[in-house]
Amino acid sequence: MEMAIKDSNDTIIPSHVAQLESGTAKFLVTFNPTSVGMHTVNITFNKEVLKNSPFEVNIVEAKTTIETSTPEGKKKDAKKEKEEKKKEEKEKARREKEEKQMASSLKRSKAKDSKKKKQHTEKTTSVTKIPSLSRVGKRAQIFVAVAGDEMLDVAVLDPMKNSIDSEIMEHEPGVKRVEFTPTLVGDHEIDIKYGGVDVQGSPFTCRAYDPAKIIVANIPNGVVDKAVHFVVDASEAGVGNLEVAVNEGRIPSMAQSLGQHRYDISFVPREQVEHTISVRFNNEPVPGSPFVCRMISPKSITASGSGLERIPVGQVAEFYVTVEGDRGAIPKVHIIDSQGDELPVKVTQSEREPHKFLVHYTPKCVGNHQVEVTYDGEPITGSPFTSKAFDATCARLTRVDEAQVGRPCAFTIDAAHAGAGNMEIIVSVENRNVPNFVQAEGQAKFKVSFTPQEAKEHIISVRFNGQPIPGSPMSCPVAAKPSQPVSETADALPLRTSSKTAQQQIRLVGDLSTGEVGQVKGFSIDTAGRSADCNVLVTDPKGNRLDVQFEKVLNGYHIQFTPRIPGEHDVEIELDGRRLGVGPFVMNVSGEPKVSRLPSIVITGKKLNFELDTGRAGKGDVHVEVKDRNGRTIPVQTELDGRGIVQASCRLHDVGRHSVEVFVDGKQCGERQYVNAVDASLGAVLINEIERARIGESTRVTLHVQNGLGKHLAVAVTDPEGTQVPVSLQSVSKEVFEVEFIPKTEGDHELAVKIADEHINGSPFKVGVLDLSAVRVIGLKNDRVGVEQIFNGMSFFC
Repeated sequence: MEMAIKDSNDTIIPSHVAQLESGTAKFLVTFNPTSVGMHTVNITFNKEVLKNSPFEVNIVEAKTTIETSTPEGKKKDAKKEKEEKKKEEKEKARREKEEKQMASSLKRSKAKDSKKKKQHTEKTTSVTKIPSLSRVGKRAQIFVAVAGDEMLDVAVLDPMKNSIDSEIMEHEPGVKRVEFTPTLVGDHEIDIKYGGVDVQGSPFTCRAYDPAKIIVANIPNGVVDKAVHFVVDASEAGVGNLEVAVNEGRIPSMAQSLGQHRYDISFVPREQVEHTISVRFNNEPVPGSPFVCRMISPKSITASGSGLERIPVGQVAEFYVTVEGDRGAIPKVHIIDSQGDELPVKVTQSEREPHKFLVHYTPKCVGNHQVEVTYDGEPITGSPFTSKAFDATCARLTRVDEAQVGRPCAFTIDAAHAGAGNMEIIVSVENRNVPNFVQAEGQAKFKVSFTPQEAKEHIISVRFNGQPIPGSPMSCPVAAKPSQPVSETADALPLRTSSKTAQQQIRLVGDLSTGEVGQVKGFSIDTAGRSADCNVLVTDPKGNRLDVQFEKVLNGYHIQFTPRIPGEHDVEIELDGRRLGVGPFVMNVSGEPKVSRLPSIVITGKKLNFELDTGRAGKGDVHVEVKDRNGRTIPVQTELDGRGIVQASCRLHDVGRHSVEVFVDGKQCGERQYVNAVDASLGAVLINEIERARIGESTRVTLHVQNGLGKHLAVAVTDPEGTQVPVSLQSVSKEVFEVEFIPKTEGDHELAVKIADEHINGSPFKVGVLDLSAVRVIGLKNDRVGVEQIFNGMSFFC
């Protein structure tokens, strides 16, 4: 704010400004007029003239009035009164005529006397012009009208109270020009002495600003009809006016104060064109202005490749990020492993295909890895991705039984520490596959059995996600059956016979009573080495036939199919056109276990509830494992109903990341999920200090809320009587919320801010409400020379 008070001769009158109340923007301005006539008070704010400025103050000479009184009690007759009245009227007219003539003469005389007075009255030294704002690095000028030839001394101190060099030079006769260059942002104190005596109004203040100190954060790419947010930091730039214009002001923009002279600027692009953003401070462009916001399509940037799927530990994983069009930026990739550590990532641009970027990283531990891909500060579609790291070397293969012809032989596979993946098991003899059957024993441990039919060495090969596990391939010698008879020929046992002996020679190996949706179901038919045509029909509950895969193996067939829906499935087996067994086998297929999605953030001390649909109508062993960030197990309560739904609950008392895993019959169900436990009292903070509110005017308070806690945020405002005040809560961005209410009564109000029904630190907050209708403004008034003028001024600074 700039203020200049001038007399009738346009000479600046020194003024004094004092703050009325500490911490407010109200000031008392005083000045001493030295001459009569109309004075003007000129006020500008951020170089804009204040409404109704200049204000006028008429300074007049002090007048002495003489009161006269006529004796009472005199009586006059009517005629004499009439004559006297006429005489008085004539006298009054004559006086008015003379007064007009005298006023005209006095006006001319005053003009001459004013000039003479100006020339002959003793001159005083005064500052005629001083800038209220000055640019750092540019010379500031002060003009001083001097009364004679005495020494003029000027001392300039910067905000750190260091002296700044100044130069005094002759501007015109009787006027000196003082120049100095501010180097720091802030208030500069200017002490001016003439003849060793302070000039009236000294010391003066000049505020220095610097547009180069304005920091504009990176402006992200935009999407049509979606708000673009960026931050402008003016905390170090000094006092002034900040202007932001998008496309030369054609696109509306909003500024939200974040406190400490930082602002969240937002606008909504409406066209798929580049938007220019002009940022000016005190009408000067800040460095880098105008800025550019590029428009992108939400689906124009994609990521794909094996590095986003199953990845082996200790080996380089890679995937591609494809950017449609030349956008001139490099994708940023952050990868967090299952232990919460960030992995080194290398991003290189393809020479042959410049729109593709190759990403390399090496997983160090088993488990889910979170892959976050951003472009120009915005996450791409699908980010964050989840890649599953496995380690085949952590699996173990162990033979249990001695193998003998005709007797089942078993071996075990322990993949508990190998991660998620597919196990491929092959038992062969002389490059011919032998049927094998897998039984889950829990905790990713499996028992595999096969029945050798030849006294020859069998080879057991186990691969995990395509990689051999330690001990594979494993040799399994097969001993001959004691006193084994010579096998019969095919002609000796025709398949079409209904004899009991023939039926005993054909065996069904495997369990056909149960199955699971989405899981491959397999069994074998042992034909005792005889050649026979095999046909298997599998029908689901809706009457649809499933695809069945046949594999000719030694002494029979191996059958596989995959159920798609739960319910009873009919399995019919025919050999050479003859049905095997009494009728179709009935297999009960259960639904695939489904774990409800867990929230990303939970409140400490609150119960975490989720459910698991086993799809097994109460069957199956269910185990839920919850661990804190230190690996300690959290107690979990589970309850299984008769429909196969498991209700699980636990309380997380420690802040930090927790892992949740579900096992059904020892097999991990779904992916490992993570939840972050936070303290509700620290879940939100005020961005800026709460200012005094006014009755009938909208009051806004801005909150910063941890990402994911917005749905748990609740606010309430009560007046001094304890009555609830209507309040609105709006989301400005993912982590910024705005509270708005209109107070109706004067006094202290309470603003309660809660996360999950718990007050945040400092809540409830006090909001003082003022009634401005009770305030009276006393304006300027006419008065005589030598009487001090007093009026109130209000000022607001950026």
